[in-house]
Amino acid sequence: MNGLTDRELQVVKAILEGYTSNKAIHAYFLQREGRSPSPHTIALHLFSVYRKLGVADRVQLVLLAVRLGYPVTWSGNRV
Repeated sequence: MNGLTDRELQVVKAILEGYTSNKAIHAYFLQREGRSPSPHTIALHLFSVYRKLGVADRVQLVLLAVRLGYPVTWSGNRV
């Protein structure tokens, strides 16, 4: 996933860990870093990821990540 910023890669990692909404990703960052971009900013990062990787949605993003060998580690829904 060359060409992604550090924050964009962190958003991708959160999705691969099962965080399915921008609010959940916001909570993911708060838990890990004690601070977080807003859900709106997370959405902007996500749209940038989609554009850079040529995918249309989270499903295509996860499928691409799996094809590239990234681990998908969720066990349940973390909406």
